[in-house]
Amino acid sequence: METSTKTKLRPKQLEELLAFCLENGFNILIKGKPGIGKTDIVKQSSARIGHRLIFSHPVLEDPTDKKGLPFVIDGKAVWVKFGDVALLEELPEERDARIRGEVFDTDQAWKDAIYAKDKEKIERYQPIDYFLDDLGQATATVQAVSMQLVYGGNIGGMYVSKRCRFIAATNRREDMAGVTGILEPVKGRFFIVELEPNVHDWIEWALDNNMPTDLISFMRTETRQVNGFKPTKDIENTPTPRNIARVGNAMRAGIPSGLEYAVYEAGCGDKFALMLKQYIDVKLSLPTPEQIILDPMNAPVPGSMGARFLISGMIAEYMTEENIEPSLQYLSRMPDEFETLTMKIVSQRNRSILATHEFIRWFDKNQDKMKG
Repeated sequence: METSTKTKLRPKQLEELLAFCLENGFNILIKGKPGIGKTDIVKQSSARIGHRLIFSHPVLEDPTDKKGLPFVIDGKAVWVKFGDVALLEELPEERDARIRGEVFDTDQAWKDAIYAKDKEKIERYQPIDYFLDDLGQATATVQAVSMQLVYGGNIGGMYVSKRCRFIAATNRREDMAGVTGILEPVKGRFFIVELEPNVHDWIEWALDNNMPTDLISFMRTETRQVNGFKPTKDIENTPTPRNIARVGNAMRAGIPSGLEYAVYEAGCGDKFALMLKQYIDVKLSLPTPEQIILDPMNAPVPGSMGARFLISGMIAEYMTEENIEPSLQYLSRMPDEFETLTMKIVSQRNRSILATHEFIRWFDKNQDKMKG
């Protein structure tokens, strides 16, 4: 029996590949489950390299939205573009070069403008990333028009500027998201990659976006939840990075007492809700951060893996320049991997701690672990 060898990219890998493709003028199509961050990664990657991002939603469009409408100008019938598509038209200098049989290098013009700090030309030559979101849900006729836009370089008499790059995203047919497929000639205009959620990338994102410590600790133990999407005909949610983040936002806002389980279930389904509720309930049996700081050498150290993750997250959130010494004393009684994990989280959440004598001494002894 053959084994599938299809490569699936984690979010960090996709960010790197997107930047490479956009900087070098390659078109890329991203497929994957709903709610795993495809659109957010496109936004971040485009912004990171200084490009202008334009959104298009083909599922809501008619073919005329891209081709334009016929109109008589100076006695001649022409296709008049409207909306965002008009922004993709070649610049006059590109047109003049094309007529002469030459190519005007918009990328070099943009770089020269940046070097010269010419704001007007920077904006004029700024690369444009045109994002066809949910392309697989669009009708065949809209996809066919998009094909001409993406690769033909000429649609309804309009030449597309060389400063334009094209990105597309779609769910898969098996995701029950209304995707019927993508035309072969359209697919052939793109590199096609598949995105798969990764718990380590999600946790790094969660730390940067102030997600609740309890949720982050839970995700460290229940690593499969980040990839828990299951298509269903029932009207209920399953765990995805987007849904889990929505639960985190609700927790951060302060869920009304007694409604915690209902909110967890509404966001990610009953199995996720039960595990998260049980996990947080364990926290009530653990020593509080205040108790740990007051008596670090005698406060109880939990034995279970899940409880240790919880304690690690609690200490990381509570640690300050004033209480780092007793915090480190307590952590020295924990297994090495949890001590290191806690300090890694601290170094991301509260960078002022990195300048304390206590952290510097600890890091000198444990720098090999921190790099691991």
